[in-house]
Amino acid sequence: EYIGSFKTKAEAQAELDRIVQEIQAVGVEVGAIDGRTKGEDREVLTQRYLDRGDPLRVLVVNIQTGALGWDCPAMDVAIFHSNTWSWLDRAQAEERGYRLGRTRPYMVVDLAITDSIDEMILDSLQKKQNLIDLLVRGNRARAV
Repeated sequence: EYIGSFKTKAEAQAELDRIVQEIQAVGVEVGAIDGRTKGEDREVLTQRYLDRGDPLRVLVVNIQTGALGWDCPAMDVAIFHSNTWSWLDRAQAEERGYRLGRTRPYMVVDLAITDSIDEMILDSLQKKQNLIDLLVRGNRARAV
């Protein structure tokens, strides 16, 4: 039975490699896309992921790679394991799942440790988003 698919975005290659190893250890087929992935391999992994008949259900994608020119509207969940301070990187990576033709729900999940740099980064990203909403979109978001 199909239970969904997801990808996680990790900033560092070592984190990405470790996530891949942990997923493989539980017997799930996983692919990885980061700066080391050749263009043709990236396309093959993406097509395999899009093919519901293929056992590849998990893609682990570097946040910068996921932010630039890689769309995957078939994903159900994007899990952010680590973030950068860059609002643009995060927004672009998150938007990869929101594309025309999307018919299923899409959920974004952040994994963060309480009282850590993770929370500080997420708080900073949210404040930046609020400021953008206030300045660009004219929303009444509070910027601080």
